[in-house]
Amino acid sequence: MGWILTAMMALGSCSAKLYQVRIDTVWRTPVGREVRWAMPRGVVRFHEDGTIGLVKFREGVNAALELAKFGGEVRARSNRRDAGKVVDGREDTWWSPDPRDPIEDWMIELDLGKAILARKIKLTFADTVVSGDTLKPFERFKVYISNGTGRDWNVPEYRLLGRTEEINRERCIEYIVRYEEAGDTTEAGETLKKVLNLDLVRFVRIMIEAPNTSGRPALAEVEVGAVGDNIAFLTNENGGNIKAYINEDKAPNIFDGHAGRGWEFQPVPDVEWCRHPTNPNIASCFEWDLGATFWVDRMYLDFGRQSGVYASVGLDNITRMPSGYILMVSDGSPRPGGPLDWPPGNKYDYKLLADVENRSMPYQLHYFHEFKPMKVRHIFFRTAHGFMTWGRGEAHLFEMQIFGEGYPAEATFESGPVGLAWLTGGKGDRLVTTLMWKADQPSYPETRVEVQTRTGDVVDTVWTYYKKIGKRLKEVTREEYLRLPERLRHKEFKDIKPGTGWSDWSSLYPQEGPFLSPSPCRYVQFRVKLVTERRDVAPTFKGLWIDVTEPLVKEAIGSLEPREVSEVDSALGYTYKIWTEARPQDKGFENVLIRGPVVEDTVKLNGRPLDPSSVDFGRDSLSVKLPRLIKGDSLEIWFRARVSKNRTTFRAFLGLSGVWQEVRPAEPGATSVLIPVLAETERLVWNLRVTPLITPNGDG
Repeated sequence: MGWILTAMMALGSCSAKLYQVRIDTVWRTPVGREVRWAMPRGVVRFHEDGTIGLVKFREGVNAALELAKFGGEVRARSNRRDAGKVVDGREDTWWSPDPRDPIEDWMIELDLGKAILARKIKLTFADTVVSGDTLKPFERFKVYISNGTGRDWNVPEYRLLGRTEEINRERCIEYIVRYEEAGDTTEAGETLKKVLNLDLVRFVRIMIEAPNTSGRPALAEVEVGAVGDNIAFLTNENGGNIKAYINEDKAPNIFDGHAGRGWEFQPVPDVEWCRHPTNPNIASCFEWDLGATFWVDRMYLDFGRQSGVYASVGLDNITRMPSGYILMVSDGSPRPGGPLDWPPGNKYDYKLLADVENRSMPYQLHYFHEFKPMKVRHIFFRTAHGFMTWGRGEAHLFEMQIFGEGYPAEATFESGPVGLAWLTGGKGDRLVTTLMWKADQPSYPETRVEVQTRTGDVVDTVWTYYKKIGKRLKEVTREEYLRLPERLRHKEFKDIKPGTGWSDWSSLYPQEGPFLSPSPCRYVQFRVKLVTERRDVAPTFKGLWIDVTEPLVKEAIGSLEPREVSEVDSALGYTYKIWTEARPQDKGFENVLIRGPVVEDTVKLNGRPLDPSSVDFGRDSLSVKLPRLIKGDSLEIWFRARVSKNRTTFRAFLGLSGVWQEVRPAEPGATSVLIPVLAETERLVWNLRVTPLITPNGDG
């Protein structure tokens, strides 16, 4: 659904116009300029009424109904025309082999497109009479499954899931999908086993072994009971990424749904990791950004098979067991003390999820972690508990799947720089006066929408270059791109990004209120977050509007004196100087608002005390009604303020008829107050008074 920016209506005495900001991956402004929004597309749902919601992730889904989503299909050697009916969700349609075909062709197979973590396979047969034709369940048959790996990419290896030992008359049959790992024996000679009641399944093959003795065999539905919607599959679509510190190009294989294509890593002894945490040669680890924050309660890791062949890595017997690993997760909260680029695992506030040691028989290659729902955006994995000597061959992580029922905990939409002139069709800076947004927020504040802006005047042009790796694209530098063969080059992408002098992100907006970022400006950037603290409910975003008008004056700059003081939390005098430049068509201003820790006292304008009736004091603010309308002129306002924090900034605004234009600092720091004494003294508490307390028993 394409969304554009459109002018809605004219408002106010200053000829402000209300513009609706509509969100899409790419949209064109009224003057034809393209602006892009970064968003987790895999979790966003655009409704027909123009609102935006979030996708709800499910538990216990039937993956067969969605095989087309991953490029899957249903194949049959006989009666190919009706093969798709076994995954149409209806029990009144069916597939039945052509009785004229040989029995070895009485086979039907589901290709799910990707390896899905499944718990069960359910077959539902037809049992009815249609136009004199009796349709019955298969009497003798076999069911095979495969995760898609084998000696050749085109020839997956299958294992038997179930078969009939006697004539079947049941209309519904269900098979539990299991994976067993066996090794060593007990003193009694029994084989030690570890069993998971789930496994990766890409192919389901059903073969009829003999014709029915009664009626024609007919299969109505095949269900693949998956654990749930796999969040990991959406990493690229959500704008996420994975950074591995060895074999980086292969790291995305762990979430591509191909069970035979993985990431190789060296088992590392704990002593080596602890002794040399900054040595990149032993950093067998990765950091994974999912692109959005999810409620996660299950994770599955597949390190291969004890026996079998993986064509992608050329290994005949996958017995290189992972010695262990450490798994940590974060919701994106900053690391206490600030992020560190090295050693890995220190960018965010990570919580330990699993510390696995794989030293006892039977060694494990499959792990399924279940835990209480947690907010997860970032995942850190590292090998652990390795061999005493580092470098004894490589292990492989072939697939990692992530599950959690409910709506994502947080999804962020962020626009590129939007030129305000692109909306109005004019030239030069524009003044944004107000911002309004609408949303449904059930159970507020547990579900909520957060809106922020930032502004600037300078943008930089950026080019992004990509290398083709199969169906994936990898971002590369321009130098790497130019060295690539033509067939591996993807079309380069041109965009703009904020340049120098941009403001920080504003505080959160109420649903309607004044624009909080510096204005007038040439460009504005928007950030919208959909947040929920509950898995079962989520907000719906309905729209965003801004008022845009001409500036009151062409330019307004300011400076504060003094900019450095030695007294802390004392009522000292300050002078705010404002210089303005105006054009003939500018309306000018008649009010000045100063925000800061002002003290209610005498206020002077250009050295003369003002009548108290023209001055209003608010909480940390001072408003002055000027004696006349001012356009291109300078003025000085003297006032008292108590400054108790270093680098306290005073912001000034010019006003006319409810429209406010911010005064820009004449230079960086021109409107801030420094208190060097705060960095030199041990006196951390000021103006503290202790009142004696008399108690009845005299213990004071």
